[in-house]
Amino acid sequence: MTRPRGLRPRPRRGGSGAAGGTAGGGGGSSCSRGWRGSRISCVDPERGISGFPTLQSEAEMENITDIYIANQSSFSSINDKDLHFYKNLRNLTVTNSRLTYVSKLAFQNNLKLQYLNMKDNNLSSLSWRIFRHLNISYLILSGNPLHCSCENMWIKLTLGEEADNQDLRCIEDGGVRRPLSRLSLPNCVAPKITKLSDAIPDHHWCIPFSVTGNPEPTLTWFLDDKEVSEDEYIMTIIHDKTERESHGCLQLDSPTHLNNGLYTLVAKNKFGMDRKEVDAHFMHTPWDDGASLLPTTTTGRPSSVISNDDDSASPLHHVSNGSNTPSSSEMGPDAVIIGMTKIPVIENPQYFRSTNSLLKTDTFVQHIKRHNIVLKRELGEGAFGKVFLAECYNLSPDQEKILVAVKIGVTSSPRRSLSVSPAPSVRPRVRSVVKVDHSEQDRVIKYG
Repeated sequence: MTRPRGLRPRPRRGGSGAAGGTAGGGGGSSCSRGWRGSRISCVDPERGISGFPTLQSEAEMENITDIYIANQSSFSSINDKDLHFYKNLRNLTVTNSRLTYVSKLAFQNNLKLQYLNMKDNNLSSLSWRIFRHLNISYLILSGNPLHCSCENMWIKLTLGEEADNQDLRCIEDGGVRRPLSRLSLPNCVAPKITKLSDAIPDHHWCIPFSVTGNPEPTLTWFLDDKEVSEDEYIMTIIHDKTERESHGCLQLDSPTHLNNGLYTLVAKNKFGMDRKEVDAHFMHTPWDDGASLLPTTTTGRPSSVISNDDDSASPLHHVSNGSNTPSSSEMGPDAVIIGMTKIPVIENPQYFRSTNSLLKTDTFVQHIKRHNIVLKRELGEGAFGKVFLAECYNLSPDQEKILVAVKIGVTSSPRRSLSVSPAPSVRPRVRSVVKVDHSEQDRVIKYG
């Protein structure tokens, strides 16, 4: 819920009996429709209602954008399903009635609700959870016997100066009325995120934050609106804590371009909620600038080349240990075919002296699709491009994935460009990065 803006009186559009028939419901014909059938008005105290009117069809109710209810002495609650079919409701007024209760799920299906006027009713408390999924611009609560309690502290924080503009007051235990804006209860403080900064590199990457709240709020992170599942590689760390404030960071171990995006921190306790957002960028996307991939396995064998077609596997072949196949009969002992071009591959004997191949004798020609290569982290940059640590899937029949070093450079071939873009469905788990055996990772980094 955003902070409501300064109030502007809403004109009464349409009138009783205007451009439409009556609305049935709790009060029979005590409600009327107007303003081209999109507004319901229930203002007659003689033929009062005890609940929201129900129209003849769901389609009619979905067409309603405004509901105005006033002077209804029997109207006391807004329950879970009362407004369920009013999906396009934008403006709701329930005033000068005996409204005493609003369910936490009252507006769960009214995502377009922007204006809510509950002035001059009998509300003693109102939960912030009612509004957590809404973008309310106008909230009017004056004239209610609100208690000076922790449960209502969120109203003060949300309305800010608007609480004084409405002359919004609460009632203390002794019956004294005081301005809600002056309410101060030390043992109940709604959460407030006082700082959320850009990501900074340290021993690990850190997105710093500071938050207040009593009781201590629970913290939840979202990346591009998807909740972040914390584990040993991405976690919330509290570095310092005082009586009023906690300071910490979202710690990320070796994040990649897959961790780039909009991070949202949500802090909640039983008295309220706060949220802030920050953009974080850890690594350039390696698929930019039409780069091509030349990955190399940890044993020095070429493992994949990316074709122009995202799902094409035919241009790529893997030839190992000098064993020729029909598709590699004219090549050297180790080579990679890209389309009709063959590229010799020379091993560095300083690091790759083992004759054991990762591939069995029946898999010398290996077809690899682009989405079978998952980049994990950047290892370095040379004269001809960057080198990334990656995982290659379906390269070996007895191993699901194998670590490879992927060299990415911009192609200058006059032949068709080997453009690369990541498959949209690929979302590898970042934790796989740190599960590399250190000896194997060192060999990848040292490869020249």
